[in-house]
Amino acid sequence: MLPPDCDATQSVLSQKSFKNSPQSSTPHKPKPLQQLMTSTGADQIQNHSFSTNATAKVEKMQRVSRALKSPLQSSPGRLPGVQLKTAQNFEDLKVCQATLKNVETEKAEVLMELSRLEDSHHRLVAELDEAKQQLEKTLVRCAAEQDARLNAEEILEETKRSVEVLKREHANKMMIEVGSLSNELGTANAEESAVRDHLERMGNEMELLRRRAREAENRVERTANEKQDMVILIASLEEKLAKAAAFEKEAADYAGKLAARKKEIEVTKKREDMVNAAIEGLGRVRKEVVELTKKTEETQIILGNASSIRLVCDELCRLLTRERELQHESAQTMKYANDNIEKLQKENLEMQSKIKESQRISKKSTTFNKKENAAPPAKVSPEEIPSTAPPSSSQKTSNLGADMQERTVREIGGIASDMGAMKALCNKK
Repeated sequence: MLPPDCDATQSVLSQKSFKNSPQSSTPHKPKPLQQLMTSTGADQIQNHSFSTNATAKVEKMQRVSRALKSPLQSSPGRLPGVQLKTAQNFEDLKVCQATLKNVETEKAEVLMELSRLEDSHHRLVAELDEAKQQLEKTLVRCAAEQDARLNAEEILEETKRSVEVLKREHANKMMIEVGSLSNELGTANAEESAVRDHLERMGNEMELLRRRAREAENRVERTANEKQDMVILIASLEEKLAKAAAFEKEAADYAGKLAARKKEIEVTKKREDMVNAAIEGLGRVRKEVVELTKKTEETQIILGNASSIRLVCDELCRLLTRERELQHESAQTMKYANDNIEKLQKENLEMQSKIKESQRISKKSTTFNKKENAAPPAKVSPEEIPSTAPPSSSQKTSNLGADMQERTVREIGGIASDMGAMKALCNKK
């Protein structure tokens, strides 16, 4: 018979084997997709098969021990052999129990790995669902874009058809307009020929009118040129009069400067007297100094006297320099006055010649105006001939030229008398 420990052990093993058997336990087998996606799928399958083989061995040992109970109970003489075999079986059982423990630990690890793989599987499934949703959205968007493209193509086709229709309508309108324009062109050519004939007739008439107008323009141009010459001469005379007035003013300024120069000359004479007196005083001082030096060589010049002598000498030098500058300035002023007088004399001569020329031109203009007033007027319409000045304006112009000439002669005579007086004053000085 087997000991009670053996029976208890067998019962425990049987219970454990029953609990760990594939029929009693319902482990969550991994899915084929998960096994393919992970790198440890093959190892999990091998560990599961190993645990199944170990459980089968334990069950086989239990069946052998149950089969040995009946022979042991019936034949006690065979007990030692049975005990040896039982001990051997117990050793095998211990090995199987150790193997079973290893298998259980491996099973726990496999279950943990299985749960981890299931989590990764769920995550991948969620990612796959999200990718499917994105793919569906993309497909929807692509379908919308395709519909929009189809709509755009339809609109483009409709636009092309409308453009073709508009082109045909425009071509028809252009043909109609070309026909109407050709008709208008024919009528315009006929009108142009009629107008050309009328223009030829008008050209002949205009040529006659041009000849008559040219003759009138020549007469008017001659009169206008003479009047323009008179105006230019009057303007030049006015400029000369302005220059003469400026010269008169400048001569008055020079007269004032000459009076001031006279006063300066008187002052310089007084200064010369003072300088001569100072020179005489210096001579006397020099003589006294010489006499004092002759009397004794040890006599020293007082500082105050020496400084006074130096001051007198400096003042004399300054006065002499100032007198020389004043004489130079007076010489320059006289030279400038003489140059201006000569220039004014030349201008006076030129003005007299121009006055004579203006008198001659004014005489010619008066004679011409008299002839114009005596000549009969030409038969020309006022629209074809430009308006001319009346005879009264030409008479006024001639009178104005005579008055200007008389005034210019009077002013030139006054300027000449003033220049003669200024020359006499300069000669006296």
